[in-house]
Amino acid sequence: MNQDLLIFLFTKILSTETLLVIISILLLDLIRCKKYRESLWLIFSTAVTAVLVITLKEYFAVARPDDALVLLDTYAFPSGHSTFAVFFAIVFWWYSRSVLFLSKKWLGVGLTALIFLVGYSRLFLQVHTAEQVLVGFILGAATGLAFIWGVKKKFGYIIK
Repeated sequence: MNQDLLIFLFTKILSTETLLVIISILLLDLIRCKKYRESLWLIFSTAVTAVLVITLKEYFAVARPDDALVLLDTYAFPSGHSTFAVFFAIVFWWYSRSVLFLSKKWLGVGLTALIFLVGYSRLFLQVHTAEQVLVGFILGAATGLAFIWGVKKKFGYIIK
């Protein structure tokens, strides 16, 4: 399998839609565990992240690079894939530590690798510039950390 196909498959498999499906599964498990307030906070944080990405894309209306390897009809700034990769990684880290009580170093390494692979795939496919990916990372970190702050502040979780 050549590198182009591998990167294309990777960016499709870890698309924003796929990450939202996984977040929905985490949400269903939170509801199953009767963590209703955390569930609502996850819905709110995810919605805020999506609205911010959509609003910023429409506000700035930055076209995709001319040499993109994949044709997309949406604006490029900020990278939604990068935003949701970081947001997802933070939420999954919290979920793994606070709900599943996992405390493995490999989890952080794996989630960090996922973030950078998503960013790399966006650059490789030339659908974003480095700045667009970086702003996506920052936006995802901001909303993900707001999620952590809200859960900790509102529900008293102590994250180890």
